[in-house]
Amino acid sequence: MAKDVLKDLIHDEERPLGIESIQKTVCEYFRIKPQDIKAKKRTRDIAFPRQIAMYLSKVLTELSLSDIGKNFGGKDHSTVIHACKQVEERRKKDEDFNKKIEYLLKKIKSFA
Repeated sequence: MAKDVLKDLIHDEERPLGIESIQKTVCEYFRIKPQDIKAKKRTRDIAFPRQIAMYLSKVLTELSLSDIGKNFGGKDHSTVIHACKQVEERRKKDEDFNKKIEYLLKKIKSFA
């Protein structure tokens, strides 16, 4: 209990966020299976959450674009770049979408 009360004052060594926790959170949010996000499926109901997870991985980790792509079923770094651009553009245009991304960011950061 004391740790909860003092958590804002005491900074434990922050654990680096892993792509697995990002993928798990995004999969739970969109109600898809974790293996789907790594699969070659390109249907919108899979590709869109995958793009979001790639974007969040880029924002929240220090991994290279190639390493992020490898964690998503061997995707190329250019696929990660495309995903990030798509999410960033939509965040600028769509306030509801931006709120969803902010929610996911907060939820994932709470694991760290």
